[in-house]
Amino acid sequence: SAKNDGDLGWVTQNQVVAEFGKAIETMAIGKLSAPVKSQFGWHVIQVDEARNMPLPPFEDVKDKIRETLHTYQMQNYVNELKKNAKIEVLKKFDNAPSSGVKPPLMPQSNEQPATEAAPAK
Repeated sequence: SAKNDGDLGWVTQNQVVAEFGKAIETMAIGKLSAPVKSQFGWHVIQVDEARNMPLPPFEDVKDKIRETLHTYQMQNYVNELKKNAKIEVLKKFDNAPSSGVKPPLMPQSNEQPATEAAPAK
């Protein structure tokens, strides 16, 4: 907004940070707000105009609603799993629990490495 002298143009409450949206919700046209603090700093807001926007038809937004609800449900599910999980981060591999199965050792060879570059046998 700085490059437009602070003019945000037409915005809805859900297009701005919560503190900003809450302030513009009840503002009278042409009046200045009290200072509003957000994650971006301090703001003084003035609503120049307001208009009612008709809601879009359900058919136009149902896929977006479904996607938003699915994302919300998945995030809640993951948060619940994390909350109930016992997660233990080990700092050293020496302390890692073993299943009792040891990996096979590398086969030992009696061959000595070549001292000069030579083709493989």
